[in-house]
Amino acid sequence: MSATFRERRGPLLPRPARRGAALLLAGSLQFIVVGMLIPELRYPGYSLTANTISALGNTAHSPMAWLFNGSIIVLGLCSVVGFALLWSAFHPGGRRLVALGLLSLASLGAIGVGAAPENLQGTVHGLAALLVFLAGGFGLLLLPLAMTRDTRWDGFRIYTALSGVVTLAALLLYLRHLVGPLGAGGMERLVVAPLLLWEILAGIRLLRLPTYAPPPRPVAR
Repeated sequence: MSATFRERRGPLLPRPARRGAALLLAGSLQFIVVGMLIPELRYPGYSLTANTISALGNTAHSPMAWLFNGSIIVLGLCSVVGFALLWSAFHPGGRRLVALGLLSLASLGAIGVGAAPENLQGTVHGLAALLVFLAGGFGLLLLPLAMTRDTRWDGFRIYTALSGVVTLAALLLYLRHLVGPLGAGGMERLVVAPLLLWEILAGIRLLRLPTYAPPPRPVAR
């Protein structure tokens, strides 16, 4: 493919990265609707400020705990595979390895949150949730370093870094019980929201790019 043709079409996206973007988008959207919104509506007296997100997966109190736990496991699986497929959408080097590695760890933590409900395996659940928060926040904070010299991410680097800052700042306030009018539930949502929103917006951004597929190798005769 000539340089002139590439410039005319703009930055291109390999097919595996396109599939990864679709997985991030689908996983996050299904969790927001299926894993959070529906269980919240079916939970008597549930409060967005007084109750934590994990309460939706409490098998002793949440009528649709199974739906929340299943949905967050799906989110984790989609994100793990999605970030692996997005490897080619970032600048090569150790920064890409560290940032995507941290985001993959956060995704594994989401699986742990769903597999270990708070009322059944509280310690494991708490550690898994902390892994989501810490690895997700630092992953977003470092990811812009892997976006350098890549026009596919023009205008997205500062937003990504700010998402990590918001997550880590909100986590610090949450752990110190400085939640203010947001309450524990609202502050926890402020911790989680930047990563979910980033996956949605990044997925949409990448899916809008033209697809690049390497030409097939000639068959030896």
